Amino acid sequence: PSDMRSGSTNAQTTTFTHSYARAGAYTVRFVVSDNAGQEAKSSMTVQVGEKTTNGSLYLRPDALNLRVGETQGIAVYFQPVMPPCPVGMACAQVMPTSYRVDAQFTVENPAVIAFQYAIPMCIQSEIKDNYCGTQVIAEGKQIGVTKITATWNGFTATMPASVSQ
Repeated sequence: PSDMRSGSTNAQTTTFTHSYARAGAYTVRFVVSDNAGQEAKSSMTVQVGEKTTNGSLYLRPDALNLRVGETQGIAVYFQPVMPPCPVGMACAQVMPTSYRVDAQFTVENPAVIAFQYAIPMCIQSEIKDNYCGTQVIAEGKQIGVTKITATWNGFTATMPASVSQ
């Protein structure tokens, strides 16, 4: 059918909790279905316990200044650390390329900012060749200030957000 919903948004969210007996990397799979029996499937790998990689997250934009009713997309990037140069070697080091990731978003004051999530899709990225994942859009709901936090694989990044008239 022509209504593939690739650009539609859905403001519903669900939270679930699961415990693993041991530290390690686990792949979590999700299946979401509607009343018509249509399904969307996704998966992500989570690191439980100590992180096996180092790096940092950052958000683009690094701050939001919206008006009531205005929307703007938010992207989260992971920046791996510079690999160490082996002892006794001369290295011409190049910083690894950062890449966009699917993060979990929270907002300190949900009355000020609400999130909309587009069904996972692929888009051209300014940093990596392509990004295939959930598109996150922030919407200004009421005048105020708040903080947005993104979490991915044990890493977090925050940004201030304000909404004006």
